[in-house]
Amino acid sequence: MYLIDVAQVREIVGPDVVITLDSSFSPPPNFYALRWGADLALFSATKYLGGHGDIVSGVACGRRDLIERIRWYRDTTGPVADGNAAFLLRRSLYTLPLRMERVNALGMTVARYLDGHPAVKRVYYTGLESHPHFKLGQTYLAGHGGVVTFELGLSEAATAQVVDRLKVPFMASNFGAPHTLVEQSTFFTYFEYDDAGLESIGVDRSTIRLALGYVNEADEIIEDLAGALP
Repeated sequence: MYLIDVAQVREIVGPDVVITLDSSFSPPPNFYALRWGADLALFSATKYLGGHGDIVSGVACGRRDLIERIRWYRDTTGPVADGNAAFLLRRSLYTLPLRMERVNALGMTVARYLDGHPAVKRVYYTGLESHPHFKLGQTYLAGHGGVVTFELGLSEAATAQVVDRLKVPFMASNFGAPHTLVEQSTFFTYFEYDDAGLESIGVDRSTIRLALGYVNEADEIIEDLAGALP
């Protein structure tokens, strides 16, 4: 959950270097990558753009000349979304601003709760002043999303017990779905990493990622966390 100073990168590399940015965690209206100097913005539409947990798709947008090259390659190699997935994605885009407004509010409320909990060692959420890139977030982001990552400072086994005590979230590594999801990161996203690998990327064995869903209320999530945390 770190940020990049995109405008500074553009200034450093100059106008001739193509900047491609994965903006899946921060789609519009939270962040408009192309306005800050990116040439291509990529999205996992499975996440916030789709927003219902029912499609697998991706989106690339940006400079027309680059998009035409991508389109040729896509048409040649075949990774074209089926008609139903395209229909569901287009339908979902109508409610994207409403859904992002909802998860932004949920994310901030839950992040603040976790940040003040004595059992939580560290919270990664760009809307918190404790985040190392808080000032960048204030510059670039209109909202900070619904993904809240935190560390407990426990063993992997003890962290698994905390996750198992949660009753509201479904266990999955997706985000942007209607329902709240949870993953113990070293069992999901970073399952292939050994201790040295985790240390090299700064991921603790007690890392939990909570992806808040817009059908849930902040109070029910906080009550669930309160019952699960040691």
